[in-house]
Amino acid sequence: MIHVSRTAALSALLTVGMLAAAACSVRTSPPDGNGDIRDKPSLQERSDGTAMASGWVTRVDLEGEFWALTAESPRAAESSSAVVAVLLPGKVTEACIASQQEAYVTVEGRLQRGLSTRMAGPEIVVDTISAVREE
Repeated sequence: MIHVSRTAALSALLTVGMLAAAACSVRTSPPDGNGDIRDKPSLQERSDGTAMASGWVTRVDLEGEFWALTAESPRAAESSSAVVAVLLPGKVTEACIASQQEAYVTVEGRLQRGLSTRMAGPEIVVDTISAVREE
């Protein structure tokens, strides 16, 4: 039988909790100063191979469920909005992406190249996610 001290068990739990919190670090960004950034959902590929996308975090039920950035709020009257980018977990976990459901965010990461079974739009592997606060 293995005996673990209470202190060791608590230390292990705290370490796991801190690692999980670090994986879901959501920063808050102000609007861009040129009007409300939420009016401009987009995907931009940078020359260094990274990409940045902005839009509303939405759970899409098309060819299996997945997380995506959409051009309109999921609360909008129309239920089908253009997909800006499909979100794939990278340094940011799927649980972290899910925690931002229906929020307007910017994400940074790298575009996933190759074939996809989702066929819903470009895919970005998310390294950072920032919620854009309302003015």
